[in-house]
Amino acid sequence: MGTVAAGTFAAEAAVKIPGCAELSAWGKELAPNATTPINPTPSRFSIPTSFASPRFEQDFGLPAVDWTADDVAAAVKATGDCANAAKKARNKDDITALTALWRGFGGLRATVGALAASEAKLDKGLQVLLEDPPSREVLDALIVVASARDGAEGLNQRAAAALKESTLRLNKSTSVHSHAQFVINTLSDLPTKSWARAFPAVDARIATVRQWVIDDANAQINATPETVQGLTMLNRLLSRTKTELAGAFPAAELAQFDAVAAARRGAIEDALVAQQLAGIDAAPATAEGLNRLRLAS
Repeated sequence: MGTVAAGTFAAEAAVKIPGCAELSAWGKELAPNATTPINPTPSRFSIPTSFASPRFEQDFGLPAVDWTADDVAAAVKATGDCANAAKKARNKDDITALTALWRGFGGLRATVGALAASEAKLDKGLQVLLEDPPSREVLDALIVVASARDGAEGLNQRAAAALKESTLRLNKSTSVHSHAQFVINTLSDLPTKSWARAFPAVDARIATVRQWVIDDANAQINATPETVQGLTMLNRLLSRTKTELAGAFPAAELAQFDAVAAARRGAIEDALVAQQLAGIDAAPATAEGLNRLRLAS
C-alpha cells in the first residue's frame, strides 16, 4: 500500500471541476476498496488510491488532502448534476460511474472534515505543550516531538518508546509526556505538509528550556554546601545530572557539568582548608587546645 503523493501547495491554486465526461471517466477508474493513507506514519485517515495520484491534482487543481469542505461540496454537486443528466439520457455506464464518484467524494468530505478537526486539535495540543513550565521532563518531551519531523513509519510507537525511556531515566512521569504523545498522535493523522508549521515553535521552546535546564543544573551544583558531606553530595548530584540529561544532551555537551562540578569541588576544598586553618589560629596554646587540633585533623 503506497502513500499519498506530495502535492505542492500554492495559495493561488483553486479546485477546478472537470466536465461530465471527465468526471465519468474518473468514476469508471475509481476502486472504492483501494485506499491510501494520507501519510506514511500511517495516519488513521485514508483516501481512495486514485484520489492520491498525481493525475488527480492535475485534473482537479489541488491534491485531495488540500481540499476544503467547500471544494468537496462543489465536486459533489457537479457530480450529482452530471449523474442526473446521465439518468435523463439513460446512459447506464455514466450513471454507474458518476454514482461511484459521487460516493467517493462523499467519503472525501468526511475525511476533509476529520482533517480540519485534527488541525484544530494540533493547535490546542501545541499550545498546552509549549506552555508547560520548563523542566528536564519538558525538554525530553519537546525533543521527542521535534524528532517527529521525519514523518517515518511507526512514529507513534517510536515516540511512546522514547517517552517511556525518559520516564525511566528521570524516574518521573508527568502530564507533559501525555501532552507530547497527544501532539505526535495528532500530527500522524495529518498530511506531512501540515506538520511544518508545528516545528518552529517547538524548536524555539527547546532552546529556551534547554538553557533553563543548564542554568538549573549549574545552580544545584553550586548550591552544594561547603562541608565534607557536601563533597559527597556533589559527586552524587553530578552523576544523577549526567544520567538524567543523557537523553537531551550529547556526551560532549554533558562535559560542561563536569567543569562546573570541578570548580565547585575546588571551592569546597578551599573552604574546608580555610576552616581548618581558622581552627588552628583560634585554638589556645594549651593542652586543651592541642587536643582540639588533634580532633579537628
